[in-house]
Amino acid sequence: MNVEFEYEKQPGLRRKCYKSSSIPHFVSIITPFYNAGKYFEQTFNCVMNQTFEWFEWIIVDDGSTNEADLAILEKLAVTDSRIKLVLSDRLFKSHFVRWG
Repeated sequence: MNVEFEYEKQPGLRRKCYKSSSIPHFVSIITPFYNAGKYFEQTFNCVMNQTFEWFEWIIVDDGSTNEADLAILEKLAVTDSRIKLVLSDRLFKSHFVRWG
């Protein structure tokens, strides 16, 4: 079977309507962030557009130095109560895997 992927239909280019809720979390998503503002909105849209809504999303900023990127991250993080933002200094990925 040959499946062609249509790259112009990238998920996350458009936003759906976001919901804030106090539903239980069955899945935790942990995403690292380091000066990634240019690319993060599409990641944000992909996660928030999921049909499975019983998750918490922990976004770990690992000491970003770009203030514009941090502003984008903080603006997006307040849009849904399932998002937890962790700001830290440069740490190792394994530390956050154990922490999460």
